[in-house]
Amino acid sequence: MFQPPPTMILLVEDNPGDARLIREMLQEVLRPGFDVAEAGRLDEACARLARGGIEAILLDLTLPDAHGVETVRKVVACAPAIPVVVLTGLDDQAVALQALQAGAQDYLTKGQVDGAQLSRSIRYAQERKRLEISLQLLAAVSALLASTPDYESWLAGIPSLAVPRLADLCLLDVVGEDGAPRRVAVAAADPGLAVHAQELLRYPLHRDRPHLLWRVLETGEAELVQEISPTFINAVAQDARHLELLSRFEIRSHMAVPLWARGQTLGVVTFAATAFSGRHYGSNELALAQELASRLSLALDNARLYQQAKKAIRARDQALSMVTHDLRNPLTAITLGTSLILDRLRPHDHALRTRLEDIENSAAVMDRLIQDLLDVTRIEGGGLRLTMAALEAGGLLETGAAQVRLAAAERGIRILKVVPEPLPPIRADGSRILQVLANLLANALRFTPDGGRITLRAALRAGEMVISVEDTGTGITAEDVPHLFDRFWQGRQAAPGGAGLGLAIVKGIVEAHGGQVGVESRLGVGTTFSFTLPLCRPGDALADAFQERTASAGNVDNA
Repeated sequence: MFQPPPTMILLVEDNPGDARLIREMLQEVLRPGFDVAEAGRLDEACARLARGGIEAILLDLTLPDAHGVETVRKVVACAPAIPVVVLTGLDDQAVALQALQAGAQDYLTKGQVDGAQLSRSIRYAQERKRLEISLQLLAAVSALLASTPDYESWLAGIPSLAVPRLADLCLLDVVGEDGAPRRVAVAAADPGLAVHAQELLRYPLHRDRPHLLWRVLETGEAELVQEISPTFINAVAQDARHLELLSRFEIRSHMAVPLWARGQTLGVVTFAATAFSGRHYGSNELALAQELASRLSLALDNARLYQQAKKAIRARDQALSMVTHDLRNPLTAITLGTSLILDRLRPHDHALRTRLEDIENSAAVMDRLIQDLLDVTRIEGGGLRLTMAALEAGGLLETGAAQVRLAAAERGIRILKVVPEPLPPIRADGSRILQVLANLLANALRFTPDGGRITLRAALRAGEMVISVEDTGTGITAEDVPHLFDRFWQGRQAAPGGAGLGLAIVKGIVEAHGGQVGVESRLGVGTTFSFTLPLCRPGDALADAFQERTASAGNVDNA
């Protein structure tokens, strides 16, 4: 049965008498459980910690080169992963609290503890430190994974977070699209072995040679080796140089955990404990490694899906660009040809004129659909260009209403405009806002019965302009409202003829302006679509230009 080696404690104490007494107390309970190294100064302690192998620190607060709570901070800075138990002659609750806040795990007073209490405090401090490190590690990993969906940018940072919190040596291997693993990152706690760790990063992994990685990839199960033997190192070394590299690290304990998602092994994270820290892995460390791997697996899988989606969108956009270009050439020929025939048609050819006008209208619909597809692509790709200007909302609404007034009059639908005066200018792309209004008004006409009413409003609210299109139509069901702005979606009450892109374009254009879109609807009563737009700020160049333009127009009118 595996027996862990003695716990190496660093006693930082400058008083020889106190040091001897503490050592004797520990010897009373030292089974094979403890071994003691000593340092009489803070700089000596940090130098000893840098050599590794220390698993707990007993620290006096009064040293020749350090004093008080600052001593705790400096020791923690030297060895952030090692638990610290303060053992001092000062019985002061305020100082004890400050020491714990500075990073110590416990505070004991000399003369008030015996060997058993001291031993127990060290064990408890180790457990508290282990839990603290676990939470810190998982929080740090989660923050890194959430920083960007581009997994290539955070893969290299994972081993560095695990070292030295969980490992003295950490390697990350990821399975590529071809099914072959590639080593993407490595980190080592011992600065003297950093160069050799990088060589491990470059060392090729051959399927026809032994390696621990293959077993984990094939079985999808984690492996824990509590005590590494020379036989084990020989078994996983791929050749003599690989064996030499592994031997330099003096690996004592080892964990290899698969990255697993949706039935596939995405890679392996390897953790190694070396002579540098003297730690050995057990079930607690394996559970932490598996939790870390679980988070990494989910993030890696999501990131790959995100990359695949981006690739698919790029391919779609390229195909759409080519298709729309190929469609527009014959469509232009159809439109020009139809227009030419209509111009030369004899006045009495009414039936043929009707057919040609149908062709012309159909071509216009096709052209509008092509433009909508291109707009959706630009919006999703962040390529929608806006030409911003200072604009008067009332004029925009009047232009928008004029475009549908004739069609509305044919059905007895009234177009009303409610715009309080005066209103400050808005900052917007006029042609794009007219496109928004055209889509919203077309929808309103589509669902408003003959004899109904459509009202356009503009108003100020919380420092922005709110423009709304209100109809007295059939209304929208509560189940349909959340999907209204989805691409290619049409409600159950939708009339045939639309592609389901209009409202998606509305949302994209408004959000590109920094505004928001909303909808309120009641069945049998009507629907109101509203959107917000930014106002020109005082002193804005666009606002100044707007004032100059309106002033000039006023002078002309007076003339």
